[in-house]
Amino acid sequence: MKRFLAFLLATLMISTLICSCAKDKGGTSGDNVSDMQSGTDPVSEETSDGFEPDGLPQKMDFKNEKVKIFWWEEQQEYSLESSTELVDDALYRRDRNVEERLGVEIVNIGQSYGWDDRQAVYMNMIRSAVQSGDGSMDIVNGHDPIMPMLIPEGNFVNLLELDYLDFDKPWYVDGLLENTVIDGKMYLTKGDYTKTTINATNCLLMNTRLAEKYNCADLYDVVFDGKWTIDKLEEIASGAYDDLNGSTTVDLDDQFGFVIPSGNLGSSLPTAFELKTITLDEEGYPQLTWNTEKWNDVVIRMVDMLKTNDGIVCGRDTTHDAHQKVFTDGRALLFATNFGTLQKFGDMKDNYAVLPQPKWNEEQDGYYT
Repeated sequence: MKRFLAFLLATLMISTLICSCAKDKGGTSGDNVSDMQSGTDPVSEETSDGFEPDGLPQKMDFKNEKVKIFWWEEQQEYSLESSTELVDDALYRRDRNVEERLGVEIVNIGQSYGWDDRQAVYMNMIRSAVQSGDGSMDIVNGHDPIMPMLIPEGNFVNLLELDYLDFDKPWYVDGLLENTVIDGKMYLTKGDYTKTTINATNCLLMNTRLAEKYNCADLYDVVFDGKWTIDKLEEIASGAYDDLNGSTTVDLDDQFGFVIPSGNLGSSLPTAFELKTITLDEEGYPQLTWNTEKWNDVVIRMVDMLKTNDGIVCGRDTTHDAHQKVFTDGRALLFATNFGTLQKFGDMKDNYAVLPQPKWNEEQDGYYT
């Protein structure tokens, strides 16, 4: 919540400039602020409540100006009322805190869409708002694969030209500038300020009962010692396989050491191994960089691991639920998932712990997702 608040304080400061249509109206990021001179007021400082300083001038009042945020409805990124549900109530209080801090009225606009109608519904609504200049949305949120398609059309402004955005703040993803700025321009941002980013963060779950049974309950220590690697994972996964139904063939009625329920979750492992498909070259332009020796080694290793290790099984998107049931039934030591799915495991009989995805080797400098 502290990161949520601090980001919105920074973002709403420039909210009337996020969409090109708003910028076309004229004015700058300080036009509607009373009692504030950009760059002269002391910035807010951390208080005893432990909040990360937002870095903005202390005296800011937008005179109750409306800030319209266009959200992908399915992601449930906001709550319109106070709630007894912890996350919903936190989202509601986040908006109220920002409104009080900046003197704005937040208007959350949700729009449902699916993959098949992403163009006709969601993307065209953003285009129309920009082209008409109707001011119906100031900040827009959407799915990673579709938002970049709107950039060449001139729908967004360059975030690097706006005041008060500090991309070194911890609520932005690490390496945002280093990996996404092209020709001094960046139009999209990502980080802990959206619930979706947190939900989509990949992790592994460990069945603590099976971990005790197979003498690997110390994996937290292994992680903190920097020794949680793909070698270690495969070692313990191999020892946890059990042909429970006696069929002498590997099937989903068995017990496994590591279950990857879908291809998307399996394809996230190269990222955990600090591999990139695209890297900016010396001139700052993106180049495909998967034709490397390490990429070759990783692909061969993963294919071999999935084909020859009975303790490791990978499903497809169409079989996700069946593979997930293996874990919820208590028949998988390790399970690949993301934080957004943890709510589905509340009725499990066994307890589970959360682990990061493994490193490629001990020399890797950290854990990635």
